[in-house]
Amino acid sequence: MPAAVILDRQFLGDQYQPILDELKDYIKELARVELKHGGVVVHYYSWTSINIKKVFSVASCEDTWTLFSRAVEEELLLVALTEAGCPRLPADAAVTVTYTEAGQELPQIILDLRAERAFNWKSAVILHDDALNMETISRVVQSMTSQVVNGMVPSVSVAVYKMKYMTNEYLKKKEIHRVLSKLPVKKIGENYMVIVKSDVMPVIAESARHLQMSHTQAQWLYILPDTSVRNRSFENLIDSLHEGENVAYLFNVTDDHPECKNGMMCYCKEIMDAFVSALDSAVQEEFDVAAQVSDEEWEAIRPTKLQRRDALVKHVKQHIQANSKCGNCSSWRALAADTWGATYRQHADKAVTVDSDVNTTNGVIEDVQLLQVGTWRSIDGMRFNDALFPHIAHGFRGKELPIITYHMIHSQSAKLTMAAVAKGLAALGAAPFSVLPDPMPGINYTLAVSTQAYAFLIARPRELSRAMLFLLPFTTDTWLCLGFAVVLMGPTLYVVHRLSPYYEAMEITRQGGLSTIHNCLWYIYGALLQQGGMYLPRADSGRLVVGTWWIVVLVVVTTYSGNLVAFLTFPKQELPVTTIADLLENKDVYTWSINKGSYLEMELKNSDVPKYISLLKGAELIINNENAEKNPKSDSSILERVRKRRHVIIDWKMRLSYVMRAATLATDRCDFTVSAEEFMDEKVAMIMPAGSPYLPVINEELSRMHKAGLIEKWLAERLPQRDRCWRSGTAGQQIDNHTVNLRDMQGSFFVLFLGIFTAFMVLFMEHMYKKRKNRKDSDIIKPYTE
Repeated sequence: MPAAVILDRQFLGDQYQPILDELKDYIKELARVELKHGGVVVHYYSWTSINIKKVFSVASCEDTWTLFSRAVEEELLLVALTEAGCPRLPADAAVTVTYTEAGQELPQIILDLRAERAFNWKSAVILHDDALNMETISRVVQSMTSQVVNGMVPSVSVAVYKMKYMTNEYLKKKEIHRVLSKLPVKKIGENYMVIVKSDVMPVIAESARHLQMSHTQAQWLYILPDTSVRNRSFENLIDSLHEGENVAYLFNVTDDHPECKNGMMCYCKEIMDAFVSALDSAVQEEFDVAAQVSDEEWEAIRPTKLQRRDALVKHVKQHIQANSKCGNCSSWRALAADTWGATYRQHADKAVTVDSDVNTTNGVIEDVQLLQVGTWRSIDGMRFNDALFPHIAHGFRGKELPIITYHMIHSQSAKLTMAAVAKGLAALGAAPFSVLPDPMPGINYTLAVSTQAYAFLIARPRELSRAMLFLLPFTTDTWLCLGFAVVLMGPTLYVVHRLSPYYEAMEITRQGGLSTIHNCLWYIYGALLQQGGMYLPRADSGRLVVGTWWIVVLVVVTTYSGNLVAFLTFPKQELPVTTIADLLENKDVYTWSINKGSYLEMELKNSDVPKYISLLKGAELIINNENAEKNPKSDSSILERVRKRRHVIIDWKMRLSYVMRAATLATDRCDFTVSAEEFMDEKVAMIMPAGSPYLPVINEELSRMHKAGLIEKWLAERLPQRDRCWRSGTAGQQIDNHTVNLRDMQGSFFVLFLGIFTAFMVLFMEHMYKKRKNRKDSDIIKPYTE
């Protein structure tokens, strides 16, 4: 099996020939002893422009990435030893070892952190003292700002600030406070990389808390180059942590033991050990599988070049991780502070009640827990077993936080909840609290979860009496005009008929028929009702009068019939009260009520709008309206007043919709409607303890939910769906086949009864007239004539 070893002469310089000679002897002996299955033909090159199957290179960063690009195209394995400050090759496709001198590894560590996406920073603030020289700081800045070759890791904009190292404690605090207080945080961000001596770190942490720079939105990475595995315990350097901080530490755990191994040749030997071991294992595994199947089957299932490369990469890394000794003395350890939810965990078992004077919201963590999140070695880079900033990546990490809530809106429950949150017994009060301008001491409101508009619940407009339905198609003035037309048209017809010379010319006698004004009136009335008469004027003048009247009757009757059908289909109702202005205009008819001590009452008291002043002045202040929701059928409930006594409930529109829905389900009737006008928006939010570091976190999540429309979607799913009872006014009436009933026809029967009654009255008057005439005639002495 062919393989290539590339030793870049320009990169190695004077070490090229000694390394080449020693490496040849070592590889020859290694292949003879360790490679028991198959063999390997090794070719040695001093330049990178080669084409061979397996490659081990010792070259500069640029040449290493050039070799890798060709190896990727041909799906080949590349094991590279390169210089410090070089981004490592992708871990799933190659093996990279960076050679660094002892004490000069910090820039490479920073570069490895970026490559592993340990932090996703767009900008960073580097604070340092005299722990490192300016050359090392420059290389650190270059590691942060340089473009990684694969382009997957963006560069970071960096601002560097130096602090003078002071031995005097007071001067040290003063200097640190001076530097931190002048940082333009809004412009440069809140991601801090602090490279200082170990005795400076606690002072910086304390000053950052004092300046409110250490919180849930900020990230602090403390790098301590002056520590070692022998001098002190790292945990003792961290004197205190506060709730909600994002703090990580990178300690130097270098062991300066005389037997520590390092050097270019040491790395070369270990890499070749790992490569030969992986190659031997891969060959043995393929031999074992091939021996169990036929040649045809083996050709079908044999590993591809890419599969072989991935298997070799995995085995080489495992061998290096388990057996590497080179550079082990130069190592670093990464720790992360587990702070989110820590104070709630530490006093969860304490007997603290709402009435206690103990306030648990000071934020100091008594039992500090540090997570071992990773280690760094030069040969295999940064190896993480957890996130460097665990709370940025995973939030509260599954901790159970005390959250208090209650089901029903009750003032006492709300006060107890607010008191518990103010004492720090709960991290969050998950209940609807009105956002007030002067909140209770000890609490803060989150971003508004919802904005509730006020409306009022009123009885649905009643249908007007249909006794006079036959009169509704025309207005009163129309009926009066029509009556006057009938009264005037009778005499007009009589006059035209009497004055016409046609009858004298034709020698026709005017007798009966239209010759009396009485008959003309009845003829006009009958024509209005589309009833014909026995007589018709013979003269054209009279016929023109009658014909014109017929045209008027046709228009009147057609209009009347169409409107009557419309009134039968759409019954006329009371004028709906849909706005506050309508309600105030009908204050003599309606009464209304609002909840005493509610947000609405407070806003109405503070308002200078005339209609709101009048609304509060005429309102009844009641304790609450919850009975209406609990028992919509109760005669004693406030809903009965709304249903029968023209009362109005003013509350959240959402709450009124629940009340209306409950009433509909209980009675199967649409007795109520909610006003179309919405007024006095009330913001509803959750509450958190004052000074809680998690308020920005909760607000950010609420803002994301608002922007995504999740809260509106959840409200739409949970609120009562609009049904037939949401239709209001004439526009909401159903159009269906209406069967005429007695209510519709009762007016006609009233007219019939009235007509019959009038007829009998006239009949009585006629009898009285006849009787009086007969009596009068009996008193007159008539002459006898034969």
